[in-house]
Amino acid sequence: MKAIVSALMALILTAYGHAQIPSVGWTRSLGSGYSDAGHFIHQLPDKSFFLAATSNSADGQLGNTSGPANGEVVFIGLDSLGQMQWGNRIGDLGLVQIMHGAVMPDGNFVFAGSIYDAGQVIIDSWGDEDLWIVKVTPAGSVIWERFYAGLVDQNDQGIHVAARPDGGCFVSGFRGQNDWEAWVIALDSAGTELWENTYGGSSIDIGQSIIATADGGALLAGWTGSSDGDVSTPLYGQYDGWLVKLDANGDIEWDRTYGGSAVDQFHDIRGLSGGDYLVLGTSNSSDGDLPQNHGNWDVWLMRVDATGAIIWSRSYGGSLPDSPSDIIPYQGNYLIAGSTTSSDGDVSVCYDVLVNQAPYGGGDGWLLLVNPNGDLLWEKSVGGSDGDLLYALAPTDDGFVATGISMSADHFVPGNVAYQDIWTVRFNGKSTLLSGTLYVDADNDTSISVGDPRIGGRLVELSNNAELALSEPSGHYEFAVNGPAQHTITGPTIAHFTQEPATHSPSITGNETAVSGLDFRYTAMVPAQDLQVFLTPVSAFRPGFPVRYDVLCRNVGTTSVGADLSLALDDGLDFDSASIAPGSINGSMLTWALGPLLPLQNIQLAVYCTQSIGDTLGSPVTTTAEITPIAGDLVPGDNTVTTNNWVTGSFDPNDILVEPTEILVSTLADAVLDYTIRFQNTGTDTAFTVAVENHLPANAYLPSFELIDASHPLALTYYDFDHKMRFQLDNILLPDNNVNELMSHGFVRYRIRPRTDLLVGDSIRNTAAIFFDLNAPVITNSARTAIITTPDITAADAVAQMHLMPNPAADHVLLSVEEDLVGGLLQMRDASGRVVFQEKILSTRQTFDLSRLADGHYLLMVRADGAAHWCKLIKQTR
Repeated sequence: MKAIVSALMALILTAYGHAQIPSVGWTRSLGSGYSDAGHFIHQLPDKSFFLAATSNSADGQLGNTSGPANGEVVFIGLDSLGQMQWGNRIGDLGLVQIMHGAVMPDGNFVFAGSIYDAGQVIIDSWGDEDLWIVKVTPAGSVIWERFYAGLVDQNDQGIHVAARPDGGCFVSGFRGQNDWEAWVIALDSAGTELWENTYGGSSIDIGQSIIATADGGALLAGWTGSSDGDVSTPLYGQYDGWLVKLDANGDIEWDRTYGGSAVDQFHDIRGLSGGDYLVLGTSNSSDGDLPQNHGNWDVWLMRVDATGAIIWSRSYGGSLPDSPSDIIPYQGNYLIAGSTTSSDGDVSVCYDVLVNQAPYGGGDGWLLLVNPNGDLLWEKSVGGSDGDLLYALAPTDDGFVATGISMSADHFVPGNVAYQDIWTVRFNGKSTLLSGTLYVDADNDTSISVGDPRIGGRLVELSNNAELALSEPSGHYEFAVNGPAQHTITGPTIAHFTQEPATHSPSITGNETAVSGLDFRYTAMVPAQDLQVFLTPVSAFRPGFPVRYDVLCRNVGTTSVGADLSLALDDGLDFDSASIAPGSINGSMLTWALGPLLPLQNIQLAVYCTQSIGDTLGSPVTTTAEITPIAGDLVPGDNTVTTNNWVTGSFDPNDILVEPTEILVSTLADAVLDYTIRFQNTGTDTAFTVAVENHLPANAYLPSFELIDASHPLALTYYDFDHKMRFQLDNILLPDNNVNELMSHGFVRYRIRPRTDLLVGDSIRNTAAIFFDLNAPVITNSARTAIITTPDITAADAVAQMHLMPNPAADHVLLSVEEDLVGGLLQMRDASGRVVFQEKILSTRQTFDLSRLADGHYLLMVRADGAAHWCKLIKQTR
């Protein structure tokens, strides 16, 4: 027999997300009715944030509305946690947008962009798309506005702002219609023009960025397609990067072109101590001044001296287009923000939806940290399944923050308000990486050996920072931390295994780059027999339709056990096939000889049936799975499982189920929440990728998370900043229900413990979001588990609604109920609150088989007509 086998808790995991350094502190999406974009952000002295954005929908969601609905600028105040506090829109003069902003020496801000009046009569504006400059306070109030235009019917735009030492500013951009000219304007602090000038030749010339120089002049960075006029050096390709040194009056002191034989452009420039400059751009050349090309548009970074001579030149990227937007100093190095559509080369991960193993979305935000020599220290992609870009960076008191746009609603993006949102992410700077491995020391040699099973898919706890990290299929986990501090790391608890050590407590000075070897070794406590079986109905039970069960058999004990599986199908189900053929079929009873199940071994199989076309809606469907031997099992209660369902007509194909729905407060310490999230492709074409995102319940003990089962191979990623688990099912080619109804279904299933400090009246709620390729998420129902007190058994018996005979009982018990309880649902719960039996009451006198239950106390509850009736049963074998 061919079985699906995997290591402990790693079940069917494949790949994981990239290490989170630096770690995400929070992420926010803000938006109005259509399209919005963040272009500037700055942290204020009180640790709040000033955000500047362009908004194309004046519906009031981002602040007061005073202008047209098709283009405004909005200034937004965020608190230290990224929550919006206020918003102020401007743009009543016409359609406006900003491209860049800068902090002025007086603490206010100057922004540059463009304004288009759409035919309105506007004082000081020439009626076309004009270059626009505005100065505002940290409260978003306008201090002054200025408009600059070239000839009629031309497009003029401000692209970059740089503060001047005298309190004024430089603004760079372009002027023109077809053959644009680079344009620079110098203003004093009151907005009075000091000088303005254009630069270029007979082709396109763009002033993309500018920086003030120590001599009162400026260095302009942009790109050119000219080889005449003000462009004094040869053109290497179609467009070249272009540096122009200006004196205090705006006159050219020198200029130089840079690039290769293709297209190369500069986007930003930063001054360095000693008089050198870092120039950031994009390139698709692989010759000339470019050291290499990774296959398409690359991020390009050059260091030049005060005369423009190249000190070094580097390119970064993958085989698909990558582009930069901003660069800032960070921790003695330089941080670059931009976007990437790659998933290779220098780009380690892509969060876009994959179709045939290729990214299908619009790209991710991309961060790169390089040292002063241009060496890549780390890179990080952030984003979701659709298009995401980072436009601007700013340092914070403990890291940095980035803003841009997002069209996603998953991964690092908390949701999507409209088509395109303002997306802001705060990152916490971390100095040291702590890492280790979770493993089972199978050969008891006190060290990790090749044959030792690794423990994946479990959460490790960093108690000092209240953080969690998910172990990879290799057992590897890691935390990014700061020092000096002593940190405490705790591994997950695994039944029947001893964890060594109980905790790790590394002391960090803050100077260490990494501390590894913080391993957790698990060894068998004593020989323990513990088999488990899980039975998951994957699809609904409809007359005449196919039905699928998923059966998972696990040996979570410490000894090998020769195991057998039996499956007793409901009489209304006709067996069709199974992924592993049963050894015997006797009516509705199927059996499999599983053979020796090794410790930590899993066997998963699918069983396909057809629901009888003659069954009426509401008919019960009861199927039982049992793994043997039961004798000698330490937890015999999980060797047998019964699912009780009903024949249905219409149903919700995307839902979340929880068991139990009620927990006695006295049993919280032993209770377990079992969640199943089901999905179905009800579209009109194959779904290549399905993902489920689930914010783990706030009232659950998160380190107890354990993946149980899934319909398809998946990858787990945990986002600690949002306490969110993502189940990623890539390239599963899920057919739509019109083509293959049976195989259009899928599920994921996990368990987690409730917090033990919950009180009567508390509830545990859980909702999931299901993503089919690039479609908007399907939000499930809310699964709810209530915390209840021990019911008044005497009061229930006193009204003679329910009666058990005998009680205590051995193998069978007779339940007598009054007529008004017939048709109600009977549930039997063990001492931990787990439902061990569930069936519909069909008559006033009904006998139930108790032979599979362990001795102990049980609670029987019947729900009918909105009321619940209780009685207690004692199972006692003679």
